[in-house]
Amino acid sequence: MMKLFTSFSSWKFFAALGALLICVSGSAVFAQSYCLGNCDIAWSPTQDDLLAIVNDEGLWLYQADSEEQPRFFPHQGAIGLDFSPDGLNIAVIACADTETSDGCTSILSIFSIADETWAEIATLEDRISNVQYSPNAEYIWFQSDEIGRRGLQAISLISDGEDLSIVDERYTNLIADYSFSQDGKQIVISNGSTRLLEENFNGITVWAIKEQWLVAVTEVPFYSPTIIFSDDIIFVETNASVMRWDYLQNEINTIATSPDILPDVLHHFEFLMNDEATYLVVNLHDTWDKRDFRIWNISTGQEIFAIDVPKFSDIAAVNNSVTLYTATSTSDTDKNLTIWNISDGSSKQISLGN
Repeated sequence: MMKLFTSFSSWKFFAALGALLICVSGSAVFAQSYCLGNCDIAWSPTQDDLLAIVNDEGLWLYQADSEEQPRFFPHQGAIGLDFSPDGLNIAVIACADTETSDGCTSILSIFSIADETWAEIATLEDRISNVQYSPNAEYIWFQSDEIGRRGLQAISLISDGEDLSIVDERYTNLIADYSFSQDGKQIVISNGSTRLLEENFNGITVWAIKEQWLVAVTEVPFYSPTIIFSDDIIFVETNASVMRWDYLQNEINTIATSPDILPDVLHHFEFLMNDEATYLVVNLHDTWDKRDFRIWNISTGQEIFAIDVPKFSDIAAVNNSVTLYTATSTSDTDKNLTIWNISDGSSKQISLGN
Protein backbone atom coordinates (compact mmCIF):
# COMPACT_ATOMS: atom_id res chain seq x y z
CA MET A 1 0.00 0.00 0.00
CA MET A 2 1.32 3.40 -0.90
CA LYS A 3 1.64 6.19 1.62
CA LEU A 4 0.09 9.39 0.35
CA PHE A 5 0.39 11.90 3.15
CA THR A 6 3.60 12.96 4.82
CA SER A 7 1.68 14.69 7.57
CA PHE A 8 -1.86 15.01 8.80
CA SER A 9 -3.66 16.31 11.85
CA SER A 10 -7.00 15.53 13.47
CA TRP A 11 -9.94 15.25 11.08
CA LYS A 12 -12.58 15.37 13.82
CA PHE A 13 -14.09 18.50 12.30
CA PHE A 14 -15.48 16.28 9.53
CA ALA A 15 -17.71 14.47 12.00
CA ALA A 16 -20.47 17.06 11.73
CA LEU A 17 -20.62 16.84 7.95
CA GLY A 18 -22.65 13.66 7.79
CA ALA A 19 -22.79 11.70 4.55
CA LEU A 20 -20.98 13.46 1.76
CA LEU A 21 -22.20 12.99 -1.77
CA ILE A 22 -19.48 13.36 -4.36
CA CYS A 23 -20.37 14.39 -7.89
CA VAL A 24 -17.96 15.08 -10.72
CA SER A 25 -18.90 15.45 -14.34
CA GLY A 26 -18.02 12.63 -16.68
CA SER A 27 -17.99 14.80 -19.78
CA ALA A 28 -16.91 18.31 -18.92
CA VAL A 29 -20.35 19.78 -18.27
CA PHE A 30 -18.94 23.08 -17.10
CA ALA A 31 -16.88 23.68 -20.23
CA GLN A 32 -19.67 23.54 -22.77
CA SER A 33 -23.40 23.97 -23.23
CA TYR A 34 -24.07 20.30 -23.67
CA CYS A 35 -22.23 16.99 -23.70
CA LEU A 36 -22.14 13.89 -25.84
CA GLY A 37 -21.64 11.16 -23.25
CA ASN A 38 -22.82 10.77 -19.68
CA CYS A 39 -22.95 14.32 -18.40
CA ASP A 40 -23.41 14.13 -14.64
CA ILE A 41 -23.94 11.46 -12.01
CA ALA A 42 -24.75 11.27 -8.29
CA TRP A 43 -25.51 8.76 -5.58
CA SER A 44 -28.61 9.21 -3.45
CA PRO A 45 -27.85 10.71 -0.02
CA THR A 46 -30.36 8.32 1.59
CA GLN A 47 -30.10 5.09 -0.48
CA ASP A 48 -26.52 3.93 -0.84
CA ASP A 49 -27.12 1.85 -3.96
CA LEU A 50 -29.32 4.31 -5.90
CA LEU A 51 -27.44 6.01 -8.73
CA ALA A 52 -28.76 8.85 -10.92
CA ILE A 53 -27.21 9.74 -14.27
CA VAL A 54 -28.11 12.29 -16.94
CA ASN A 55 -27.12 12.47 -20.59
CA ASP A 56 -28.61 14.20 -23.62
CA GLU A 57 -31.45 11.66 -23.71
CA GLY A 58 -32.65 12.19 -20.15
CA LEU A 59 -32.44 10.86 -16.58
CA TRP A 60 -31.47 7.30 -15.63
CA LEU A 61 -31.97 5.67 -12.22
CA TYR A 62 -30.06 2.52 -11.37
CA GLN A 63 -30.04 0.27 -8.30
CA ALA A 64 -26.41 -0.84 -8.08
CA ASP A 65 -27.25 -3.87 -5.92
CA SER A 66 -29.85 -5.07 -8.40
CA GLU A 67 -29.58 -7.01 -11.63
CA GLU A 68 -32.40 -4.96 -13.17
CA GLN A 69 -31.76 -2.58 -16.05
CA PRO A 70 -31.60 1.19 -15.37
CA ARG A 71 -34.93 3.02 -15.45
CA PHE A 72 -35.10 5.76 -18.07
CA PHE A 73 -37.06 9.03 -17.92
CA PRO A 74 -36.83 11.15 -21.10
CA HIS A 75 -35.58 14.72 -20.64
CA GLN A 76 -33.88 16.06 -23.74
CA GLY A 77 -30.57 17.88 -23.35
CA ALA A 78 -30.03 17.04 -19.66
CA ILE A 79 -26.54 18.04 -18.49
CA GLY A 80 -26.54 18.32 -14.68
CA LEU A 81 -28.29 17.01 -11.57
CA ASP A 82 -28.40 17.05 -7.77
CA PHE A 83 -30.41 15.03 -5.25
CA SER A 84 -32.51 16.84 -2.68
CA PRO A 85 -31.20 16.33 0.88
CA ASP A 86 -34.03 13.89 1.69
CA GLY A 87 -33.34 11.89 -1.49
CA LEU A 88 -36.93 12.22 -2.74
CA ASN A 89 -36.35 14.58 -5.67
CA ILE A 90 -33.67 15.34 -8.26
CA ALA A 91 -32.98 18.79 -9.67
CA VAL A 92 -31.99 18.56 -13.35
CA ILE A 93 -30.53 21.16 -15.71
CA ALA A 94 -31.21 20.77 -19.42
CA CYS A 95 -29.84 22.68 -22.39
CA ALA A 96 -32.66 23.19 -24.86
CA ASP A 97 -30.63 24.51 -27.82
CA THR A 98 -28.00 21.88 -28.46
CA GLU A 99 -27.57 22.97 -32.09
CA THR A 100 -25.78 26.17 -31.02
CA SER A 101 -22.18 26.33 -29.83
CA ASP A 102 -22.21 29.66 -28.01
CA GLY A 103 -24.76 28.93 -25.30
CA CYS A 104 -28.21 27.53 -24.73
CA THR A 105 -31.61 28.16 -23.24
CA SER A 106 -31.44 26.43 -19.87
CA ILE A 107 -34.36 24.63 -18.26
CA LEU A 108 -34.34 23.80 -14.54
CA SER A 109 -36.70 21.01 -13.50
CA ILE A 110 -37.41 18.79 -10.51
CA PHE A 111 -38.02 15.06 -10.92
CA SER A 112 -40.09 13.28 -8.24
CA ILE A 113 -38.71 9.78 -7.74
CA ALA A 114 -41.87 8.44 -6.09
CA ASP A 115 -44.30 9.86 -8.67
CA GLU A 116 -41.90 9.62 -11.64
CA THR A 117 -43.02 13.06 -12.80
CA TRP A 118 -41.30 16.26 -13.94
CA ALA A 119 -42.02 19.80 -12.76
CA GLU A 120 -40.41 22.69 -14.63
CA ILE A 121 -39.10 25.34 -12.23
CA ALA A 122 -37.53 27.95 -14.50
CA THR A 123 -36.39 28.71 -18.03
CA LEU A 124 -33.31 30.90 -18.41
CA GLU A 125 -31.88 32.46 -21.55
CA ASP A 126 -28.26 31.74 -20.59
CA ARG A 127 -26.27 28.64 -19.80
CA ILE A 128 -26.34 27.41 -16.19
CA SER A 129 -24.41 24.61 -14.49
CA ASN A 130 -23.33 23.16 -11.13
CA VAL A 131 -26.82 22.78 -9.65
CA GLN A 132 -27.12 22.19 -5.88
CA TYR A 133 -29.90 22.08 -3.33
CA SER A 134 -29.37 24.20 -0.23
CA PRO A 135 -28.96 22.09 2.96
CA ASN A 136 -32.54 22.86 4.07
CA ALA A 137 -33.92 22.35 0.54
CA GLU A 138 -35.43 25.85 0.53
CA TYR A 139 -33.47 26.81 -2.59
CA ILE A 140 -31.99 25.33 -5.71
CA TRP A 141 -28.69 27.03 -6.51
CA PHE A 142 -26.84 27.07 -9.82
CA GLN A 143 -23.96 28.79 -11.55
CA SER A 144 -25.00 31.31 -14.19
CA ASP A 145 -23.02 32.49 -17.21
CA GLU A 146 -25.31 35.44 -17.88
CA ILE A 147 -23.15 38.26 -19.26
CA GLY A 148 -22.65 40.91 -16.61
CA ARG A 149 -24.13 38.65 -13.91
CA ARG A 150 -21.79 35.67 -13.76
CA GLY A 151 -22.12 34.11 -10.36
CA LEU A 152 -24.52 32.04 -8.28
CA GLN A 153 -28.29 32.31 -8.42
CA ALA A 154 -30.91 30.59 -6.29
CA ILE A 155 -34.58 29.92 -6.95
CA SER A 156 -36.79 29.66 -3.87
CA LEU A 157 -38.88 26.51 -3.44
CA ILE A 158 -40.98 28.15 -0.70
CA SER A 159 -44.25 29.80 -1.70
CA ASP A 160 -43.44 33.12 -0.04
CA GLY A 161 -39.67 32.95 -0.54
CA GLU A 162 -37.60 35.24 -2.70
CA ASP A 163 -34.91 34.34 -5.21
CA LEU A 164 -31.30 35.13 -4.35
CA SER A 165 -28.04 35.79 -6.16
CA ILE A 166 -24.38 36.29 -5.32
CA VAL A 167 -22.68 38.18 -8.12
CA ASP A 168 -19.34 39.96 -7.93
CA GLU A 169 -17.05 40.64 -10.89
CA ARG A 170 -13.99 39.90 -8.74
CA TYR A 171 -15.03 36.72 -6.96
CA THR A 172 -17.83 34.96 -8.87
CA ASN A 173 -16.93 35.36 -12.53
CA LEU A 174 -15.16 31.99 -12.89
CA ILE A 175 -16.47 29.71 -10.14
CA ALA A 176 -14.61 26.42 -9.67
CA ASP A 177 -16.71 25.05 -6.78
CA TYR A 178 -19.00 26.14 -3.95
CA SER A 179 -20.33 24.66 -0.71
CA PHE A 180 -22.76 25.55 2.09
CA SER A 181 -22.34 25.83 5.84
CA GLN A 182 -24.26 23.18 7.76
CA ASP A 183 -27.00 25.64 8.76
CA GLY A 184 -27.32 26.91 5.19
CA LYS A 185 -26.72 30.54 6.21
CA GLN A 186 -23.35 30.95 4.54
CA ILE A 187 -21.73 29.84 1.32
CA VAL A 188 -18.08 29.47 0.36
CA ILE A 189 -16.99 30.02 -3.25
CA SER A 190 -13.73 29.04 -4.91
CA ASN A 191 -13.18 31.33 -7.87
CA GLY A 192 -10.67 30.52 -10.57
CA SER A 193 -10.25 29.02 -13.99
CA THR A 194 -7.68 27.87 -16.52
CA ARG A 195 -9.88 28.40 -19.56
CA LEU A 196 -8.07 29.14 -22.82
CA LEU A 197 -4.78 28.49 -21.02
CA GLU A 198 -5.18 31.72 -19.07
CA GLU A 199 -4.77 31.55 -15.32
CA ASN A 200 -7.31 33.57 -13.40
CA PHE A 201 -7.17 32.68 -9.72
CA ASN A 202 -9.07 34.90 -7.31
CA GLY A 203 -9.03 32.73 -4.21
CA ILE A 204 -11.86 31.79 -1.86
CA THR A 205 -14.68 33.88 -0.41
CA VAL A 206 -17.35 33.37 2.24
CA TRP A 207 -20.74 35.07 1.88
CA ALA A 208 -23.76 35.55 4.11
CA ILE A 209 -26.57 34.20 1.94
CA LYS A 210 -29.66 36.11 3.08
CA GLU A 211 -27.78 39.41 3.44
CA GLN A 212 -25.75 38.72 0.27
CA TRP A 213 -22.65 40.38 1.64
CA LEU A 214 -19.01 39.33 1.71
CA VAL A 215 -17.86 37.85 5.03
CA ALA A 216 -14.24 36.90 4.29
CA VAL A 217 -11.74 36.52 1.46
CA THR A 218 -8.36 34.81 1.32
CA GLU A 219 -5.46 37.25 1.24
CA VAL A 220 -3.59 35.38 -1.49
CA PRO A 221 -5.30 34.41 -4.79
CA PHE A 222 -4.93 30.78 -5.82
CA TYR A 223 -6.85 27.98 -7.54
CA SER A 224 -8.75 25.35 -5.54
CA PRO A 225 -10.81 22.89 -7.62
CA THR A 226 -12.70 21.40 -4.64
CA ILE A 227 -13.92 22.92 -1.40
CA ILE A 228 -16.19 22.01 1.53
CA PHE A 229 -17.65 24.05 4.37
CA SER A 230 -17.38 22.52 7.86
CA ASP A 231 -16.59 24.59 10.93
CA ASP A 232 -13.71 25.91 8.86
CA ILE A 233 -13.14 25.82 5.11
CA ILE A 234 -11.45 22.67 3.81
CA PHE A 235 -9.97 22.80 0.32
CA VAL A 236 -7.40 21.04 -1.83
CA GLU A 237 -4.72 22.48 -4.10
CA THR A 238 -3.66 21.03 -7.44
CA ASN A 239 -0.74 19.10 -5.88
CA ALA A 240 -3.16 17.26 -3.54
CA SER A 241 -2.24 19.39 -0.53
CA VAL A 242 -5.26 19.53 1.77
CA MET A 243 -5.67 22.87 3.51
CA ARG A 244 -7.85 24.33 6.25
CA TRP A 245 -8.86 28.01 6.26
CA ASP A 246 -10.07 29.54 9.52
CA TYR A 247 -11.94 32.34 7.79
CA LEU A 248 -12.83 34.13 11.02
CA GLN A 249 -9.13 34.49 11.87
CA ASN A 250 -8.05 34.46 8.22
CA GLU A 251 -5.47 31.75 8.82
CA ILE A 252 -4.62 28.92 6.42
CA ASN A 253 -2.90 25.74 7.62
CA THR A 254 -1.76 22.61 5.82
CA ILE A 255 -3.51 19.43 6.94
CA ALA A 256 -1.90 16.92 4.59
CA THR A 257 0.55 16.92 1.71
CA SER A 258 1.71 14.46 -0.92
CA PRO A 259 5.34 14.34 -2.05
CA ASP A 260 4.47 12.29 -5.14
CA ILE A 261 1.80 14.36 -6.88
CA LEU A 262 2.91 17.25 -9.06
CA PRO A 263 0.58 20.27 -9.46
CA ASP A 264 -1.75 19.95 -12.44
CA VAL A 265 -4.98 21.86 -13.04
CA LEU A 266 -6.34 18.77 -14.83
CA HIS A 267 -6.35 16.72 -11.61
CA HIS A 268 -9.77 16.23 -9.98
CA PHE A 269 -10.27 15.93 -6.24
CA GLU A 270 -13.21 15.20 -3.98
CA PHE A 271 -13.68 14.47 -0.30
CA LEU A 272 -15.66 11.49 0.98
CA MET A 273 -16.69 10.66 4.52
CA ASN A 274 -18.63 7.72 5.91
CA ASP A 275 -19.08 6.37 9.42
CA GLU A 276 -15.70 4.68 9.42
CA ALA A 277 -13.23 7.13 7.90
CA THR A 278 -12.57 10.21 5.80
CA TYR A 279 -11.14 9.80 2.32
CA LEU A 280 -9.53 11.92 -0.35
CA VAL A 281 -10.65 10.87 -3.81
CA VAL A 282 -8.09 11.77 -6.48
CA ASN A 283 -8.41 11.50 -10.24
CA LEU A 284 -4.92 12.20 -11.52
CA HIS A 285 -4.14 13.50 -14.98
CA ASP A 286 -1.43 10.95 -15.79
CA THR A 287 -0.90 11.10 -19.56
CA TRP A 288 -2.95 12.08 -22.59
CA ASP A 289 -3.95 8.41 -22.92
CA LYS A 290 -5.19 7.65 -19.42
CA ARG A 291 -5.93 8.92 -15.95
CA ASP A 292 -5.20 7.35 -12.57
CA PHE A 293 -7.99 7.12 -10.01
CA ARG A 294 -6.98 6.73 -6.38
CA ILE A 295 -8.72 6.74 -3.00
CA TRP A 296 -6.75 7.33 0.18
CA ASN A 297 -7.83 6.97 3.78
CA ILE A 298 -6.90 10.31 5.31
CA SER A 299 -6.67 8.94 8.85
CA THR A 300 -4.12 6.26 7.98
CA GLY A 301 -2.58 7.73 4.84
CA GLN A 302 -3.13 4.41 3.05
CA GLU A 303 -4.29 3.93 -0.52
CA ILE A 304 -7.38 1.70 -0.50
CA PHE A 305 -8.28 1.61 -4.20
CA ALA A 306 -6.59 2.30 -7.53
CA ILE A 307 -7.53 1.85 -11.18
CA ASP A 308 -6.42 3.23 -14.54
CA VAL A 309 -9.19 4.77 -16.61
CA PRO A 310 -9.34 6.21 -20.16
CA LYS A 311 -8.30 9.81 -20.65
CA PHE A 312 -11.84 11.19 -20.87
CA SER A 313 -13.00 9.48 -17.68
CA ASP A 314 -13.60 11.80 -14.81
CA ILE A 315 -14.55 9.87 -11.69
CA ALA A 316 -18.27 10.27 -11.57
CA ALA A 317 -19.35 9.56 -8.00
CA VAL A 318 -18.46 7.76 -4.81
CA ASN A 319 -21.19 6.88 -2.34
CA ASN A 320 -20.94 6.89 1.44
CA SER A 321 -21.59 3.23 2.15
CA VAL A 322 -19.15 0.69 3.51
CA THR A 323 -18.92 -0.93 0.07
CA LEU A 324 -17.65 2.36 -1.37
CA TYR A 325 -19.06 2.00 -4.84
CA THR A 326 -17.64 4.28 -7.47
CA ALA A 327 -18.61 4.81 -11.09
CA THR A 328 -16.64 5.88 -14.16
CA SER A 329 -17.51 6.76 -17.72
CA THR A 330 -15.14 5.48 -20.39
CA SER A 331 -14.99 8.43 -22.81
CA ASP A 332 -16.49 11.81 -23.62
CA THR A 333 -19.03 10.22 -25.99
CA ASP A 334 -19.53 6.78 -24.43
CA LYS A 335 -22.87 6.23 -22.68
CA ASN A 336 -21.75 3.07 -20.94
CA LEU A 337 -20.91 3.28 -17.25
CA THR A 338 -18.65 1.06 -15.16
CA ILE A 339 -19.67 0.47 -11.53
CA TRP A 340 -16.80 -0.53 -9.25
CA ASN A 341 -17.20 -2.15 -5.83
CA ILE A 342 -14.12 -0.97 -3.99
CA SER A 343 -14.52 -3.47 -1.17
CA ASP A 344 -13.79 -6.47 -3.41
CA GLY A 345 -12.58 -4.91 -6.69
CA SER A 346 -15.49 -6.31 -8.72
CA SER A 347 -17.13 -4.26 -11.47
CA LYS A 348 -20.01 -4.31 -13.90
CA GLN A 349 -21.01 -2.18 -16.87
CA ILE A 350 -24.39 -0.69 -17.67
CA SER A 351 -25.61 0.91 -20.90
CA LEU A 352 -27.31 4.30 -20.75
CA GLY A 353 -28.45 4.88 -24.32
CA ASN A 354 -31.53 4.13 -26.40
